[in-house]
Amino acid sequence: MSTSCRLSALFHINCAGMALFLFVLVVLPHAEAKTVYWGRSKKTIVLDPGHGGTDAGAHSSDGTLEKKVVLDLSQQIADRLTGTYRVNLTRSDDYQLDTDRRTDVANNFGADVFVSIHAAGSYVSASKGICIYYFEGVAPGEINDSGSQKESQVSLPVWDHLQLRHIHTSRMLAKNLKDRLAPLSQTTITAAPLLVLRGADMPAVLIEIGYLSNPEDAKALRDPQYLKSLTVAIANGIDAFFSDLRQAN
Repeated sequence: MSTSCRLSALFHINCAGMALFLFVLVVLPHAEAKTVYWGRSKKTIVLDPGHGGTDAGAHSSDGTLEKKVVLDLSQQIADRLTGTYRVNLTRSDDYQLDTDRRTDVANNFGADVFVSIHAAGSYVSASKGICIYYFEGVAPGEINDSGSQKESQVSLPVWDHLQLRHIHTSRMLAKNLKDRLAPLSQTTITAAPLLVLRGADMPAVLIEIGYLSNPEDAKALRDPQYLKSLTVAIANGIDAFFSDLRQAN
């Protein structure tokens, strides 16, 4: 091989070596960092304390207000979940928030789970227990938020169909929560076209933690120890949901 050919070969070998060195130095550390980052990233939970401000929600005969009970419980759940998850509340004080805005908050935070917390009220004082709702779509004109206000007959925009692709995982979340809440009180799961769940682009449920119109439930919801039990059950249900989701995937 001539001297010029040997120099040319060495040049190409050195260039190839330099390219490999740069690849190892620049590309691989970034790839490793990305793997570590995604492996350690925390899931985001958005908790939605219902009502607020002038909208007090349901109330008991002694004046216990839904808006206060659900805010207190949501803050306790947030405290328990923080550290394991990134946790945000749609409201952190006594102010009113439009229904659509609650879902917007969850979507803007890129939430992995959305849980709306409520307490029920009924004209039938015997009604009691916990009910967990996940979204079920219906034809335009049939959706209502409280059983009294109907939608217009206009077709729903695409944004309002976001929850439809999460029905399976929302139902899975509801089941995991029910399994943990059932020892505390009679617990049911119901599919319903609730407005607060409709635009959520993640697994989403609404939990009615009891009936303030029922004396027994209302007494329990005033008991700090019972609220602590609800906190643990809901937090454990969320943990179990993510565990089941990892196994399913």
